[in-house]
Amino acid sequence: MYKSNKNLLPVFILILLSNAVMAQKVLLGLKAAPLMGWYKCTGSAVKTGGSSVGFSYGLMADFKIGERYYLGTGFDIAYMGGKVVLPTAVYTPPSSISVPVTNVQINYSNQYIQVPLSLKFRTKEIGHIAYWAQFGYANSFLLHGKASLQSDNGIIDTKKILTNSADVKLNYNYEVPMYRGSMIIGLGIEYPIGGNSRIYSGIKFDNGLFSSVKDKKMDALHSNLSLNFGVYF
Repeated sequence: MYKSNKNLLPVFILILLSNAVMAQKVLLGLKAAPLMGWYKCTGSAVKTGGSSVGFSYGLMADFKIGERYYLGTGFDIAYMGGKVVLPTAVYTPPSSISVPVTNVQINYSNQYIQVPLSLKFRTKEIGHIAYWAQFGYANSFLLHGKASLQSDNGIIDTKKILTNSADVKLNYNYEVPMYRGSMIIGLGIEYPIGGNSRIYSGIKFDNGLFSSVKDKKMDALHSNLSLNFGVYF
C-alpha cells in the first residue's frame, strides 16, 4: 500500500502544477546564461587570480503570490570557475627532490546543480515592456570539480604533492566543497511575443557566502556575474 501511494506522488504533484499553470498562477520557462566567475581570497595562503568564463542553463518557475510579486525557483546546470594564485610553494614529484615554485595559478572548473529561491518584483507593462527585480538565495550542489595548475616553472601535475610555505598539503582535485551557498540579486526586462508567452533578459550577480575551497588556510569565496536570456511559455 505504501509503495503504491509513493508511486502516485509524482503524478499528484504534476497534476497540481498543471492546474496552477492553467490558472496562470505559475510561469514556466527555459533559460540560458553566459557568466564570468572569480574568487575573492581572504586567507593568507593564496591571492585572488583572474576570472573564468562559464555557462548555465535550466528551467525556471515563478509562482504568483501577489499582483506583481512572484516566488522564483527552478534548477540550473551551471559551469563556474575562477583562478587563485599561490605566490610561493614547494612541488614534490614522487621519487624526486622537492623544488620551489612561484606564482602557482590554480584554475578551477566546477559543475553544479543550482536551485535558486528568490522574490521577484514585476512592474506593469510600460510600452509592452515589463521590468523586474529579484533578490534571494541559491543552493548549489557539486556534480564535478577539477583544477589545473601552472606556475612560472611550467605545468604542475595535480596528482603530485604541492605545499605552500605553511606546509599545507593541497590535493586540488578534491579540494572543492560539495555545497555552495550564495546570495543573488538581479534586474531585467520582459517582452510579450504572443499569448502568454514572453521573452526576458537580465543581469544577475551571484555572491558566494562560504569558501569554495575546503582548506581553511585557502579561504576563497566564489562569485559570478551572468547575462540571462529566457522564454516563458
